[in-house]
Amino acid sequence: GGGYTFKIIKNQTELNDIIPDLNLNKYPNSKCYIFYEDDIIVGFIFLQKTDNSVVHPVLKEIPKDEIFIWGVEVLPEFRGKGIGYTMMKMILKDDKKYFLRVNKGNEPAVKLYTKLGFTIFREESITVDGNEIPRYIMKKN
Repeated sequence: GGGYTFKIIKNQTELNDIIPDLNLNKYPNSKCYIFYEDDIIVGFIFLQKTDNSVVHPVLKEIPKDEIFIWGVEVLPEFRGKGIGYTMMKMILKDDKKYFLRVNKGNEPAVKLYTKLGFTIFREESITVDGNEIPRYIMKKN
């Protein structure tokens, strides 16, 4: 393969053809980076620039104009090849602050984000179907 390329999508109609269950309209100032190896989709990163209109509770304590990464997804058949790291390296900029949320038990992801320079900002937990899931909010810069 000739390495990876990405396309930035800010428009729900365009996204519907690729990842129909991701709703950009619910997240003001959001965009989705779709990553390709040759013409094959290998993964995506979904992020949102925070502003005062964002009502999601996790964003309330994150300063305006920072970037919250909602999802980093590598398609199952491409996992374990370092693609997540490559995708993140392609989009992270040194002069920006980033936040993301990750389940504590997801060790590969926690390791990946740590390697990329993220540190634990705080811990939280949610309850799903009666099970408590501990999570980290991680921050870079």
